[in-house]
Amino acid sequence: MDKSQQTIEDYALKNFKTSVKKDDASNQVIHGSSFYLIDKEGYVVKEYNGLNFL
Repeated sequence: MDKSQQTIEDYALKNFKTSVKKDDASNQVIHGSSFYLIDKEGYVVKEYNGLNFL
């Protein structure tokens, strides 16, 4: 795994408490479907289920 991918995975886990993983068998990324509302200071205000928007 390259450094930038590891940075993205670490950031997602630390700041959003969600997992993001590179699929080694393709060029795709595995991730959740949540949408986050972030305030000006960078804090999560609310989490929305992204599947409810469909």
